[in-house]
Amino acid sequence: MANEDPSPSGRSADAFSAEGHRPSPGKRVGVVLPNLFAIGAQRYVLGICKMLEARGFECDFLLQDRSGQFLREVPAAKVMPFAHRFLSRIRYVRTVESMARLAAILRRGNYDIIFSVTPFLNRVLCALKAAGAFSSRLVIEEHGYPPLYLTVEDGMSRAEVMYYRKTFGLYRKADAIRVISDGIREFYTSVGLVTNVILFPNLIDLPRIDRLGRENPTMRLSDHGQNVVYFGRLGAQKNVAFLIESIGHLRRTVDAHLWIIGDGDRRQSLEQASERLGLAAHITFLGYQENPYPLLKQGDVFALTSVWEGSPQVIVEAMTLGVPVVSVDCLTGPSEMLGNKSERGWLVPRAADPAGFAASLADALERKEETHRRAEAAKKFATNTYDLQTRIDEYIDVFFQGAPS
Repeated sequence: MANEDPSPSGRSADAFSAEGHRPSPGKRVGVVLPNLFAIGAQRYVLGICKMLEARGFECDFLLQDRSGQFLREVPAAKVMPFAHRFLSRIRYVRTVESMARLAAILRRGNYDIIFSVTPFLNRVLCALKAAGAFSSRLVIEEHGYPPLYLTVEDGMSRAEVMYYRKTFGLYRKADAIRVISDGIREFYTSVGLVTNVILFPNLIDLPRIDRLGRENPTMRLSDHGQNVVYFGRLGAQKNVAFLIESIGHLRRTVDAHLWIIGDGDRRQSLEQASERLGLAAHITFLGYQENPYPLLKQGDVFALTSVWEGSPQVIVEAMTLGVPVVSVDCLTGPSEMLGNKSERGWLVPRAADPAGFAASLADALERKEETHRRAEAAKKFATNTYDLQTRIDEYIDVFFQGAPS
């Protein structure tokens, strides 16, 4: 799964404190993650930790599995694995052993704050806090919309789906739960979580995205016709098969080529679908790109057809680069970014079929003046709402400056 997310972190180990350094004054943060693979949540956490350390915090990475491309960007002394892999061959026994080891690390670490962004580890940490394993301030985040990502179709067993749905009550033990869209906040309100749930958007280093977008691209997209770009993971959630079918409809009226940046477990089936539909000559799979932004910037439009999202960072990245966005209005995220009336892009109803999505693509590609107007509004909105440099101190004050409960 190393290539699930196609974008780089753009950071290096010197962004973090030197080994043995203890800033004073400051707070110690235990960052609990499954691994350091190059996927969205890990990339986001690394960016936050860089900003925390620049302000006198110290971040240790407590990993369930010591693996992933981003390991090279964190000093080895700051990485602490807690998985027990060899004491038992039984999966759930290994899980219990790992959680016991995590509890011991948390007690020894004397952390002021524990920070986690993944549903399984969020629950584990809430349970450990309820059991008195640590008293640190616990900050957890949810980046997805639970009713949609907790499904058997998304790869979970029925038992796992039931477990996740029945354990939201554990979240009452968190001191703060950050959610990234109104839809996600409304869901947590519906399950009785109100006082500790705080809406705050994902923050992105927008000047960095702009800078990376100006670098020389690995290739030039077509000078003939229109370039539609998709950038992200190739998994079931992203519904790229729908986009491929839409391109077939689009090409009946527009000379368009689809460029797919990213990798994932659906790539082979998607390549087969493009061939089956007679579109192989008009769709290029670019795979993982160390710096995808010069390619994204060349797009005439960016297209997103996800079944669900939390708050899709890639929309903000496209906005920052001035690329018009056409997105399905999945339950959370796109409407807040593009506007309910498509003021900052093209928001396509969830009920639309591939032909309907293709019609919105054609509209964005053909109405140049209107497309430019919406793209300019989108870029301004992204800067005011999501810029990391502008809002990081506000974020830290809300989530990391509170005292342990």
